[in-house]
Amino acid sequence: MASFWEVVGGADKGGILVREGQSLKSSELPGRLSTGAVLGELERAGERLRYCLLKGTGPAEGWISLKVAGKDLVRHLVPPSKAFPAPTSRCFGKDGKMKMLYLHGGGVSKTATRCTTASLFRA
Repeated sequence: MASFWEVVGGADKGGILVREGQSLKSSELPGRLSTGAVLGELERAGERLRYCLLKGTGPAEGWISLKVAGKDLVRHLVPPSKAFPAPTSRCFGKDGKMKMLYLHGGGVSKTATRCTTASLFRA
């Protein structure tokens, strides 16, 4: 299931630090994630989160820490079970494949689409 996060830390530093890889020793990406930014979870490893940026400013993708010195840097926006209830039979066609509706327009980036549909392809 998809999880969404909001950046709540880093207000005094212009946002939170983003790294290229999961390791705390990996390269820092230019810029910081703005406080209030909304993130889609791509992967989680312990206290580290790989995200894609849905709203706000900062690197489009990267790894962040969930906490620093016991202080939350991000928080869940909505528990996944409430955000994405179990699919009903109306979500699937007669062939068992999930139905998806895409509307023409320029309002959704490739990154945002990948974040919101990634959970559909996980086992």
